[in-house]
Amino acid sequence: MDARASTPADQGSSLSRFWLIAVLLTGSAYSGLIFVVVGPILPNLANRFADDGGDVLAQWVMTVPAIGLVLGGLSGGWLLSRFSFGLLLPFLLLVYGLAGSAGAILESAPLLLVSRFLIGFCAVIISLGTTVLIADRFTDVDRAKMLGYKNSLSSATSIAGMLLAGLLAETFGWRIAFLLYAIALAFVLPAILLLKQGRTIASQPQQGKLFAPLASARLLYLGVILFGILVMAPLTQVPFLLREIDITGAGTLSLILGFTSIGSTLGAFAYGRVYALLGASATLVAFMTLWGTGMLTLGTTASVAQTIVGCGLCGIASGLFMVHMANLMVSRVAPNDRANAMGLLYVSLFLGDFLTPLVLVPLASTFGRHTAFMLLAVPCFVTAAGAFLASRRPSAARA
Repeated sequence: MDARASTPADQGSSLSRFWLIAVLLTGSAYSGLIFVVVGPILPNLANRFADDGGDVLAQWVMTVPAIGLVLGGLSGGWLLSRFSFGLLLPFLLLVYGLAGSAGAILESAPLLLVSRFLIGFCAVIISLGTTVLIADRFTDVDRAKMLGYKNSLSSATSIAGMLLAGLLAETFGWRIAFLLYAIALAFVLPAILLLKQGRTIASQPQQGKLFAPLASARLLYLGVILFGILVMAPLTQVPFLLREIDITGAGTLSLILGFTSIGSTLGAFAYGRVYALLGASATLVAFMTLWGTGMLTLGTTASVAQTIVGCGLCGIASGLFMVHMANLMVSRVAPNDRANAMGLLYVSLFLGDFLTPLVLVPLASTFGRHTAFMLLAVPCFVTAAGAFLASRRPSAARA
């Protein structure tokens, strides 16, 4: 067999491509770490800062990053246009890593909140910048696969981050958990090297107006807001649902809820293959049907096993949903609007999170939690039916 020896240039090209893919796929992982790292250590943090508000400060530690995420989502398009993502990425990774890990030593409550704001702001711009780069460099099925792998890695990082944070806190002290944010520092040098090679500069430096994507994607944003409530439903309502059937152990609850996160990881990972097999319309029908089935499963549950199945189905569906919306968004809007489009998408997701208790708590109080989950299945099946009928029209082209 004639095997040609690889040249140093070939090896360098392969190495730079490896780091490019690594940087792109880890783009959403930083957002995934924001909340899960501090979740297990909130009681310790509240005790340490008892003189600065304690429990109230602990809640702000979870809330302030969300403010950074929203502001970063709104301003990210302008920043990418002004400075280009290639220039911003090393700086954002450096600030995220240093600000996040600063919690290990900070003794000032205001400075701690500033550091939390910074990691939220940096994380969302890194995420939307890498999404835009994926949209620029990949097309159709390859783009769907990359976006799916990116979201899957984010979900997996969230699971691992929560487990590691708890383990590190118990073994070395609660402050050590903050050092998990320093993982971003490992990508600063590769980002600089890619910048020198011109591998991370977006192809569309001129960004459109902030709200320009609304003209062509307003229904997608509305869908993200409304179904964002369903994404949060298992995580926020299943513990109370289980209490109604006399299941209250913390260990059991965490195990059951863990299947939602595992399902989301698997759903995102499989998205590219599902999209390649079914196309856009049929993929929507499939995961909406799966989502509705999961909600019905939770609405009729009377056992741990059935609840696990319901959480798993909802998790898989929500994982597919999140990637599908991002894929449709970058496909539908003009290339120079992609950064703003993705920024508004993240803001829409947070708006859905905010609306979750305002919708689900009254729903559960009025009809009971089992019935509430059954009612949540209705929009899923209606959307699936509508998408199926629309795809059967003679004028509808297969996506």
